[in-house]
Amino acid sequence: MADAVSAALDYKKGRWVFINIINALKPVDGCSGTADRPDLGIVASTDPIAADRAALDIVYGLISDPELRKEWEREHSVDVLDYAERKGLGSKAYRLQRID
Repeated sequence: MADAVSAALDYKKGRWVFINIINALKPVDGCSGTADRPDLGIVASTDPIAADRAALDIVYGLISDPELRKEWEREHSVDVLDYAERKGLGSKAYRLQRID
């Protein structure tokens, strides 16, 4: 997936915005330990890796059990962010700015 993103980013370099809508987490998500949660918000960035990392960290803020977090990471293949960062697609570093 990271390689495909790299090709697309190169095609229209500097003309991208990435938006993640973090919808409610529901038990039907398939992950054990999830509970009904409200919509969590929207993350937007010109850096796809930063946007995804910020969204994950917001979701992880709701997961208090370390074993559940590991299970969630395995289920959702979040290690692709490390690979994408190594390929130069962006950075996992971010700064959140709240907009009400």
